[in-house]
Amino acid sequence: PNYGSAMAPFFTTLAIWVGGLLMIAMFSTRVKNKKFEACKRYEKFFWKYLFFLTISIVQWLIVWLWNILFLWVYVENTWAYIVAFLSCSLVFSMIAYSCVHTFGNAGKAIMILLLVLQLSWSWWTFPVEMSDPFFQTINPYLPFTYAIKIMREATWWVVPQIYYMNLLIFLWFFGLFALIWLVIRPLIAKYVSKFDNKFAELEIIEH
Repeated sequence: PNYGSAMAPFFTTLAIWVGGLLMIAMFSTRVKNKKFEACKRYEKFFWKYLFFLTISIVQWLIVWLWNILFLWVYVENTWAYIVAFLSCSLVFSMIAYSCVHTFGNAGKAIMILLLVLQLSWSWWTFPVEMSDPFFQTINPYLPFTYAIKIMREATWWVVPQIYYMNLLIFLWFFGLFALIWLVIRPLIAKYVSKFDNKFAELEIIEH
């Protein structure tokens, strides 16, 4: 019924991603308290992740309530819309947390690069087929592709099968980035630590 509702899936998804960026800029992904040294590596990883997930859920609640109560965004299926929001919080917080936990400060740059790539093809303002071939190629491999699709389907609920299919693909990114941490982190941990320490010596970042 209004233009804002048609554009809301894109900007809502963008808001949750930017929320993840703000989290990794403000909070540490490391468990530094010595009393947790006996904990296993995966235990410290996932328990600290719950802190980031909790904040992300609070963020989506604020955005969701703002959309419904103040912007009057049209939503055909409220429960599907809530699940879409929760999925975005779950996946985006894992991507942000995993990138920084695995790659250190370089992970923050990776998050910004992913944001730029996902904004560049702009499928949500005009069809992806009208964009550069490079962006058409990477489109299926970016989480925004599926996040915005489930947001749009929840808004209109025209083809539920599209919603469920894209939701499953989107949730796959959670496992992918958890696996990246599990496999890559042990291989590069000492190099990341050296890089972050050298970077901190320049006194241009907080350490």
